[in-house]
Amino acid sequence: MFDLGFWTLQGLNALQLSMLLFLLSIGLTVIFGLMHFVNLAHGSLYALGAYFGATLAGFGGYWAGFFLAPVAVAGVGVLLYSGLIRRMRKSGPMAQVLVTFGLIFVMLDLTRIFWGDLALAIEVPQVLVEQEIRDLQLEAWNIRPIGCSSLRWAWRSLPRWPLF
Repeated sequence: MFDLGFWTLQGLNALQLSMLLFLLSIGLTVIFGLMHFVNLAHGSLYALGAYFGATLAGFGGYWAGFFLAPVAVAGVGVLLYSGLIRRMRKSGPMAQVLVTFGLIFVMLDLTRIFWGDLALAIEVPQVLVEQEIRDLQLEAWNIRPIGCSSLRWAWRSLPRWPLF
C-alpha cells in the first residue's frame, strides 16, 4: 500500500541528511577557498565538537553543551593552527593533505582514549522533541539542518547588486 505519510517522512529524512552533508562539505570549501589550505581533518573537528557537546551537556545541561562546545572546538582549532597548520601553509598541497590526513587518525585515537568506542547519548530538551505535523512524527532537531542549509543557499543565491 502507498502510505503518503511514510514517504513524506522518508523524503524529509533524506533532505535532512543531504543538507547536513552539504553543511559539512561547505566547511572544506570555505577553508580551501579562503585560506588556500587543504584541510581534510575538518570532519574530525566536527566530531570533536559532538563529543565536547555531550560531555558539557552531562555537566551543565543540553544548552551548556550547545553553546560551549563550539567555543571549545574553536580553541582546539586555534591550537592546531598555531602549532601545526601555520607551518604547513607554505608547503605544497600534497604535504597539507598528508598532515591533515594524519591529524584525522590522531584525533580519532584521542577521542577513543578520552571517550571510548561507545556512542554517547544526551537528554534532548522538550523544545526539540517530536512534533506532530499532519500525522507525521518529526523531531525538531532534524529540521534545523534543512533550515540552515536553505538559508545558506538563499544567501549565496542573492544577486550582488548595489542597493542604490
